[in-house]
Amino acid sequence: TIGDSDVSVTDPDSINIAGATVTLTNAQVGDTLVVGTLPAGIVATVVGNTITLSGAAFRTDYELAIRAIGFSTTSADATARSITVSVTDGAGTSNTATTTINMIATNTPPTAGAVNATGNEDTTIPVTLSGTDADGTVTHFVLTSAPPTGQLYLDAGLTLLAPLNTPLPGAGSL
Repeated sequence: TIGDSDVSVTDPDSINIAGATVTLTNAQVGDTLVVGTLPAGIVATVVGNTITLSGAAFRTDYELAIRAIGFSTTSADATARSITVSVTDGAGTSNTATTTINMIATNTPPTAGAVNATGNEDTTIPVTLSGTDADGTVTHFVLTSAPPTGQLYLDAGLTLLAPLNTPLPGAGSL
């Protein structure tokens, strides 16, 4: 929701509000404002990045209506978004309230590199694990299956068997 529990609509000369305008002022590709369930008597019209609420209702109903508006995005853009809100009683328009939505970048999962190791039977064959992480560093690997033949060891002395489903350091060879 764009409005939290402290949303407050006041009008010194009327208990009724006639409308409100909610605008996402710096929308990025993939951003949308969405309208949830509105109180009786209030309807929403969505045009681009603006939602216009209309219908005479108590100010507390408009507080609920503003709380019913949400923000959604499919964008990976971490630019903070700005949303403005104003209300009207039909005779005048309020000041403009502004809220900022600080975006948290989504994590792109790391990608494990292909492993292809060959060698003679009954000899030690080094295996090097590699991976990339677009937004960080590969810190560990997890082996989810063992080779169909042979064993994987963590050391050249063949004394530490590589465990399955256990984090292993992100650098080095097996």
